[in-house]
Amino acid sequence: MRILITGATGLLGKKLLIDLLKKGHTVIGIGRDKNKIIELPAKQTYSWDALSDQEFPQDSLKHCDAVIHLAGEPVAARRWNDDVKKSILDSRTIGTQKIISAFKKLKENDRPKVFIAGSAIGFYGDQGEKNLTETADKGSDFLADVVQQWELESIQAKDLGIRTVILRTGIVLARSGGALEKMPPLQVGRGDNFMSWIHIQDWTNFAIQAVESSKSEGIYNLVSPHSVTQTVFIADLAQERHVPFVMTVPKFVVSLALGEMAQVLLSSQKVQPKRMLDEGFKFQFAKLKDAFKDIYRSEDYLVQDYTVSQFVPDKIENVFEFFSAAKNLEQITPEFLNCKVKNMSSKEIEKDTIINYKLKIHGIPASWQTQITEWVPLKMFVDNQNKGPYTLWNHTHTFTQLENGTLIEDRIKYKVPGHLVGLLALGAFIRKDVSQIFRHRIK
Repeated sequence: MRILITGATGLLGKKLLIDLLKKGHTVIGIGRDKNKIIELPAKQTYSWDALSDQEFPQDSLKHCDAVIHLAGEPVAARRWNDDVKKSILDSRTIGTQKIISAFKKLKENDRPKVFIAGSAIGFYGDQGEKNLTETADKGSDFLADVVQQWELESIQAKDLGIRTVILRTGIVLARSGGALEKMPPLQVGRGDNFMSWIHIQDWTNFAIQAVESSKSEGIYNLVSPHSVTQTVFIADLAQERHVPFVMTVPKFVVSLALGEMAQVLLSSQKVQPKRMLDEGFKFQFAKLKDAFKDIYRSEDYLVQDYTVSQFVPDKIENVFEFFSAAKNLEQITPEFLNCKVKNMSSKEIEKDTIINYKLKIHGIPASWQTQITEWVPLKMFVDNQNKGPYTLWNHTHTFTQLENGTLIEDRIKYKVPGHLVGLLALGAFIRKDVSQIFRHRIK
């Protein structure tokens, strides 16, 4: 299938795009940030800002079988004021209006067969311990109003003869990005509010099922079958990340700090995925502890996780050979690092090969020694720092053959020196450096 994704540079869009590619689909990516959108491993990319004067790029819909609309201003990125709230609403309603308008311009036979529309369990507002299925009443707060208006725009695709699926999404748990990246192990108030969550892999698995199955239609709650209280959520998170203690913050402190936006943290939503279960969907991570184990692998709270992917339009043999050759690291590393290979323990890279480098970190000379701890030709390899500037550096390179090229996925686990003080002082600074290294590689 030929599938278009808006919001393709976001957490869900990027993961979904990659999983669709792996299943052999052709994917078109649309995003607001021109620099980020060109880095996507998509067949074609378009830059589009729903809140600008731009209409939706009509050409992007050519021969599309499905459109997945995930674009929208982040809800918890900034403290709310009237302008921020307007942007949260308009980015969803106006963006969807422009897509529906683009559908209307197409001949009936040229329209996509399915429209998958993003939504959120914020629709239900704060409803305490009440079990909330897809037929539950709307809440009465700002986010509930936003979601209602958003869905009213999305459902218009159904009037055009397009199968329409609305995904009311809960708290998404992922290795890199999303709620967990911003969530410290702190309990707010008594912690008795319910949190409805979903592992990102279960989210993408159902989204793909909704695209491919003609039986899927209407509104779905995308959450695990097992909502938990905030107390349980934070306790399980702290246990998996080996956090020595959990602090409690009074509700009024959060309300003072965040204002109206505090409802994102304080609302109680015990949401049930009734329709997902009715259609036989099998969760990989139905229990919170299992989700956290997959995400963190029992690593302590000081270990940072960074993932990135890129598409290279060449066969896997050539791509693997290039990216697994130590000499090419100099070519794909930013000049400011001045990276040079000093020597290797073997003529060709293989399992247990040790590579010594010299480089400069912000002008300061440094040595780096890595060892290849796993080596599976044409599939993956792992290099681990033996000596160098990090307390931990573990880099997994994975290669997947696609229809017209190769998908490269990199996952880096690292720990900055200086324990908690080092993380607080240098964490954001070092993460920016890591991001810059891989953005240079993609270019």
